[in-house]
Amino acid sequence: MRELQGRRKFRRLAYSKVAIFLLLIVLVLLSRSVFGVYQKSKIANDHRGRSDKELNGLLDRKQKLTANISRLQTDRGLEEEIRKNFSVASSGESVIVVVDPKVETKIEDNVGENNTKGFWSKITDIFKNN
Repeated sequence: MRELQGRRKFRRLAYSKVAIFLLLIVLVLLSRSVFGVYQKSKIANDHRGRSDKELNGLLDRKQKLTANISRLQTDRGLEEEIRKNFSVASSGESVIVVVDPKVETKIEDNVGENNTKGFWSKITDIFKNN
């Protein structure tokens, strides 16, 4: 009998409004904490994705630079690079420089006149022509 009375006290205490309110507060606090951890996890995954892309870009750049360095270590590669960046010729060679011909521009005489006239002069010219 005492055992039943103990269960009744426990049920009465567990199902009381105060206990339910306290459990609800604990649930809200735990939910906020879980949501905060979820947001931080999402941000960390985004940063990791960007870091992976940056790492892949840097690895590609390293590979290109390594290939370029190995090309420049040969005599032919060094000569190609010097010829590409500077206008030089080896002994016995000559350099030809091609220059584009000048394009002749025609300037109309009326364009210069219209720009020097004032606003009222232009309006009076309209009425003088009629």
